[in-house]
Amino acid sequence: MTGKGSSNEATREIRIGYDNSVKAGKIDIKKIITDIEDQGVVDNFMEIYLNKKLIPDTKSRYR
Repeated sequence: MTGKGSSNEATREIRIGYDNSVKAGKIDIKKIITDIEDQGVVDNFMEIYLNKKLIPDTKSRYR
């Protein structure tokens, strides 16, 4: 398999942020990672997101 990428535009980006403590519903973006900057990081985030599973509530089991 061969291929050649010649675009300088990002096709995917991951935005990392947190809820604003003052304005409800506002997200403060701490970092944006594009596939041009670091393809591996974007791929890893996508894998985690696409394969996410519910984590059971373990606190109630051990009380």
